[in-house]
Amino acid sequence: MRKYPSVGSLTRRTAHDYEVPGTKFVLKRNLNVVIPTYAIQNDPEIFPDPDKFDPERFSVENSKNRHSAAFLAFGDGPRNCVGLRFGMMQVRVGLATVLRSFRIETCSRTPDPVILRKDSFTLSPQGGMWLTFKSVSK
Repeated sequence: MRKYPSVGSLTRRTAHDYEVPGTKFVLKRNLNVVIPTYAIQNDPEIFPDPDKFDPERFSVENSKNRHSAAFLAFGDGPRNCVGLRFGMMQVRVGLATVLRSFRIETCSRTPDPVILRKDSFTLSPQGGMWLTFKSVSK
């Protein structure tokens, strides 16, 4: 979800004039602002070695050292995703169910590196994501 968020950006509208801290730049009331989720979550200054899959990035200790809006897969603030907890639970249950019966591996058709489609609203790999599911004997 960090490397490939479901949407590449979030759009918000300012409720009032807002002076950006440390600058003289003012975002006027009712201005639409685009927040580049994909760019933020793949910024090497925020997430060193951003192409590496490292679940430890989200340990309690590591999360404390990072701005709260550095991970925006579910948005942030009063307009964040109402289904955040349910979505996370659903993903965990789904993964546990699949991983209980299958080992998932890459295959010769799996893209490496992943090239994202440029004509899609959601982030998705060009040509699809090809994986092999091998049954785990019980």
